[in-house]
Amino acid sequence: SGKISTRISAIDVDMSDPQRPVLFWTDHHSGRIAFTTIPPPSDAKLYEYPYQSSASRTERRRRRDHGDPERDGQPQTLIDGLNDPRGIAVDWVNRLIYWTEAGSKTIRAVSLIGNHLKRTIVEGNLERPEEVVVDPEQGRLYWIDHSAQPKIEGARLDGEKRSFLASKDLLRPTGLAIDRPNGRLYWADPKAHLIESLALDGTGRKVVKSFPRGGDQPFGINIF
Repeated sequence: SGKISTRISAIDVDMSDPQRPVLFWTDHHSGRIAFTTIPPPSDAKLYEYPYQSSASRTERRRRRDHGDPERDGQPQTLIDGLNDPRGIAVDWVNRLIYWTEAGSKTIRAVSLIGNHLKRTIVEGNLERPEEVVVDPEQGRLYWIDHSAQPKIEGARLDGEKRSFLASKDLLRPTGLAIDRPNGRLYWADPKAHLIESLALDGTGRKVVKSFPRGGDQPFGINIF
């Protein structure tokens, strides 16, 4: 036995229950998706760890009152046996996790309910899918494919109605983020020294910020 070596590629947070947010991440070294629940305050109401088999009320009370040394602050594996998982996105409406799998050149999803059934959402014409974001209220997902000519694409949450959004002048796009209220995607491109944006239908592409050569290089973006 021994500790699992960890190489985190991407993270996302499930805030569907603000009282117990859950942090998910892809670990490309061990080929798994893991999570941890942020513990509640000591005076919080009784709760269960999500995504696990239910425990007895007595056992849940013991964890609340005395902690659970096997779980508190420790990562739990949601699914493993994955082939180089990279990007990750939580669909809080449909209770799904989407991730990109560079090794199998696919985008996949797993249910957070029941037996964690996995399914392939997008395959074909992908070389190295990495970042992924979801817009469950509009029923869409978006991703970056680091092919010989990088590109940004979108599709419905079931993988249908796939659409091309951008490719021209992309060098190393990363840090994909979605501005849902304004209907725009943002990304950083450290090789181009740019942060760019476009509308969710692929129109209206514009430079948000440029960085001087030899200076800062943008790698990640988040939108609040």
